[in-house]
Amino acid sequence: MLRFHILQSNPKITERIRYNCPFYDYYGMLLFLAVQKKKVVIGFVDGGLMSNESDAFIPMKGKYIRHLQFSTPSDLDEDILFQYLHEAMMIKELRQRVSK
Repeated sequence: MLRFHILQSNPKITERIRYNCPFYDYYGMLLFLAVQKKKVVIGFVDGGLMSNESDAFIPMKGKYIRHLQFSTPSDLDEDILFQYLHEAMMIKELRQRVSK
């Protein structure tokens, strides 16, 4: 379900395995999925630049990556996922424009 939502959010998103996890690219690394002890983690690579408007990221000390996590499919708020996905894609698009 999660993979489907990510890939359907934009046709330019591609998927590949890195570090034994599925990574999703959109003008560079966008996010990854990881399964940890009874939970799934969605790691936004440029999460440190994101607004966290819904206050859904779990607290972390890291500088860049921010995580959403859930234990069951019903724990995941699809609206928040889409909001964060679109914000992460906008950041990648802006970085792509600036680097040209």
